[in-house]
Amino acid sequence: ASSNGKAAVLLTVTKQPATGTLALTDKLDRSLAELQESLPPDVKVSTDIFRQARFIDSSIHNVQKALLEGAIFVVIVLVIFLMNARTTIISLITIPLSLVFSILALKLMGLTINTMSLGGMAISIGSLVDDAIVDVENVFKRLRQNRQKPKAEQKNVLSVVFEASKEVRMPILNSTLIIIATFVPLFFLSGMEGRMLVPLGIAFIVAMLSSTLVALTLTPVLCSYLLGKPRKEGKEEKEPFVARTLKAVYEKALKWTLIHQKGILGITAAALVVTVIVFFTLGRSFLPPFNEGSFTINVSTLPGISIEESDKIGRMAEELLLSVPEIETVGRKTGRAELDEHALGVNVSEIEAPFTLGKRSKDEVTAEIRQKLKALPGAN
Repeated sequence: ASSNGKAAVLLTVTKQPATGTLALTDKLDRSLAELQESLPPDVKVSTDIFRQARFIDSSIHNVQKALLEGAIFVVIVLVIFLMNARTTIISLITIPLSLVFSILALKLMGLTINTMSLGGMAISIGSLVDDAIVDVENVFKRLRQNRQKPKAEQKNVLSVVFEASKEVRMPILNSTLIIIATFVPLFFLSGMEGRMLVPLGIAFIVAMLSSTLVALTLTPVLCSYLLGKPRKEGKEEKEPFVARTLKAVYEKALKWTLIHQKGILGITAAALVVTVIVFFTLGRSFLPPFNEGSFTINVSTLPGISIEESDKIGRMAEELLLSVPEIETVGRKTGRAELDEHALGVNVSEIEAPFTLGKRSKDEVTAEIRQKLKALPGAN
């Protein structure tokens, strides 16, 4: 075995099923740091060859990124269509709060935060944004219409907020239940598929229910506090220019559509047929390709080769891999013991190569690695 082309001893740590990967990784890092102090100066302990925590951290980063992007879109939509800072604040409060409720619910259910549950939360961000906007927009519109009425006909703020929230309550609830229904088939999967995808479905459904609960309870309260005060006296309230323009365009498009009903239905039917045809031409696989931040490379030579010669070829492969700018480090083991459940001869070397992508894509880096490894003599 070797690390970065130098002789090494590789140890693999396997966790128990109920143990958290991130917590265990932190404990191992502390223990190895203490161990390093008692080792000779020329013996180095490296823990960056393969870390499952790296993939989980990447998943958490993806959720954070999705949350940030969702918040940005909420701000853009609300600023353009409502031109009101308070509506934006309300929506930006409710989105992360829905995720907090989701995490607490998963905790109470005895579930852990893993790659699949984080994926479910990331998928739900789009629906969380929708719930955050729908109620706020309708309340804001009804409050504006109420203030435009004569003083004698105006209702108090709480009544308007209640009626406005009640108008969208059933649409929000029904849309949530319909979306949840599309994820129910995941719970009937068995075997490996079920074990992998059920946590995703649970996380998504919990996030959706949390979002609906927040939209039907907290959002109206925030609206009554932040949107109840009218603007400055004498300043006329009207819809923003973008909203008025889009409504005018939509009205014309709707009238044209209703006049040409047969043509629209024909185009829709043709699009459906094309979609079905394209669907059956798509490739199929159990899982999409993952980017775990590490390459696993097998270098095999002819059976019967000596371990010295196989080790030499393995070191050459390491040097070639280290010449790729994106690759941070490499770790190699040649052959596997006979008692290993996946025994391998000394003619096979397994190399783990963590990488960090920069300007180039993963496909470009992979292509360069394959091109460089072609130079290995007598290796596949």
